[in-house]
Amino acid sequence: MVCGKPLRFNAKKLGIHLTTAFYWRHKVLCAIRAKGFDSLAGIMESDETYILESHKGHRNIEAVFGRKPRRSGGKAMKRGISKEQVCVLVAQDRQGHVLFQVGGMGRIDFSAIGAILGSYASGMTTLCTDAEAKYRKFAKEAGVDHQEISARAGVRVKRGIFHIQYVNAHHSRLKLWIRQFHGMATRWADNYLSWFRFMDKHGQLDRAEVIHQMLVSSCAVSGNFPVAALKPQKGRGLFHRAPESP
Repeated sequence: MVCGKPLRFNAKKLGIHLTTAFYWRHKVLCAIRAKGFDSLAGIMESDETYILESHKGHRNIEAVFGRKPRRSGGKAMKRGISKEQVCVLVAQDRQGHVLFQVGGMGRIDFSAIGAILGSYASGMTTLCTDAEAKYRKFAKEAGVDHQEISARAGVRVKRGIFHIQYVNAHHSRLKLWIRQFHGMATRWADNYLSWFRFMDKHGQLDRAEVIHQMLVSSCAVSGNFPVAALKPQKGRGLFHRAPESP
């Protein structure tokens, strides 16, 4: 996982079945994800990016979703941002604490912004975003100072401190990292985001130390992630929600 090797390679290397390798991968990711995020506070910046939805691994895409399977990730049928795109909201404070979370399909709405950033509002002093009105509304209702950064107007930094450059850099690295999977299954999006966040945080360390950190992180929280909870179930919805840790 640290080296980004595919499941078939991992299964062969460990002498286990491909399905077992899949469940082991997601048990590790569910455990890392269950640790949650560090508390964000002070000056925060937030922006969203979009990734093409994928039903990779589904055996009957055409019958269930009404379209032919894409090859190696493929392209959206519609131009621009649509319901074919998974919205990923990224936020970071000036202490380097980062949050990655799925915000739904298509353009993010006000309720999704509130659900993701609302719990951090009490410690937030300033929220830096683009000129999207939904962020402006959230900041007003949360009683937080809001600084709009309008790249279209040629403004990238205000007063030398307010910008969204850190989260935009995360967007670029995330999309580059996802390419190695040739399509990321949408139902596992939050798990993959936890994986990327871990590697982005620890990737500069020695490889042996990164492996050690991943092992420690996956054991740091007491959790129950049975195989049955990871299998597809009717009524679960588009995204997989990992069972909560006790």
